[in-house]
Amino acid sequence: MLREFKKIYSRPVSIGLLVAAALLSIGLSIFFIRNYEYEIREDGNTVYYSGRHAVEMEKEALHHVPSVLSVENLNEALAYYHSFANTDMANEAFDKKYPGWRNMFRDAYVPVIKEDLNLLDKKNQADDFYEEMLKRLPEWMAGYDGVIYTEAEKGRAASMLSSVRKPYVYEFCGQWTILLKTSFIFFYAVILYAVFLAGQIFSYEKDCSMDLILIPCGKKKALRSAYQKLGGVFGYLTCITFLCILIQILVIFIYCGVSGRKNSIQTIWGFFSCLYNMTNEQFFIYSYITAWISILCIAAVSALLNAYTKNRYLSIAITALLLIFPSVLEGALSKSAILQRFTFLQPMTGIKVLTYGPSLRTFSIGPLVLRGGDAVLLECMILLILASWLAPKVYWKQMRR
Repeated sequence: MLREFKKIYSRPVSIGLLVAAALLSIGLSIFFIRNYEYEIREDGNTVYYSGRHAVEMEKEALHHVPSVLSVENLNEALAYYHSFANTDMANEAFDKKYPGWRNMFRDAYVPVIKEDLNLLDKKNQADDFYEEMLKRLPEWMAGYDGVIYTEAEKGRAASMLSSVRKPYVYEFCGQWTILLKTSFIFFYAVILYAVFLAGQIFSYEKDCSMDLILIPCGKKKALRSAYQKLGGVFGYLTCITFLCILIQILVIFIYCGVSGRKNSIQTIWGFFSCLYNMTNEQFFIYSYITAWISILCIAAVSALLNAYTKNRYLSIAITALLLIFPSVLEGALSKSAILQRFTFLQPMTGIKVLTYGPSLRTFSIGPLVLRGGDAVLLECMILLILASWLAPKVYWKQMRR
């Protein structure tokens, strides 16, 4: 396997793509840092800050408020808001002292299809802040966003959401949202390379007439060679994935600091109803593992198709169609909960943390209840094992024809 890994790594195109992936990671990280925005109202006007200055200002503001969103601290924030006689002054002072807290109140109390600009005027206490989430769960799952849930899913989601650790912890976590966007786009680039690389590992032997040499060596040696090729591809994709993740983490954390590691993942924008009982740190590790397995799974399927077709262009084209087809199917037949569940369970979902992270989708296998991301991870692991086991055998069979 090490020999095959060196063979892949020593190719000029592989070295060039590794350098390109590293530069892409740096570029995306800096791009999203520079585009990070923080807004406050000063003297009746909204002032926008961007880049590192925005990060420092928001971080400084959150440093002076409690990091635990307990009922007592939420009520204290509301009392501070109501201490101002003028609504405009109250809104300006509240957003300046408690950045991001207004969004928490809005997510907890404002209906999905409505907008309430005077919410804080109406709320004198937040004793029911966490209970309100469970009350609003049926509304979140009513299909306003086009996602259709089964009755069983609604019951499972309620059980999972009630078990999420409370009260939430909320420190500055802007760097985590930046990291989320950076890795989300980066994984798409790795998927493309995985399909391209794995989609030619077996046909390459045919193009070089190496199959004429391997056939006389016997089945055992040919299978060992095929497994080593797969191992080399998986090793290379693993290195490029985690090396670039490390680069992204270093660039973003050096610029923005490492606060927010212990935040509840529900405090990330758009994740308020997230079913994952994890901190930011835990969830990101989980998402990286899921993306990594998804990438290897897609590479294994591409290699299996290449072993069968013995044509790099055909195998790459078929793999691309398999990746695109579920998304097309979902758009065309979006009114069926069963079809939506089917299209959700595709290996590509493993890199779409912005899809499975906030999703209320759940699955059950007997007594085992899985969140959407768990189900995708399990599926990818099974497909990875099956495709990796089958590809060398198909390669040997096709090579003898």
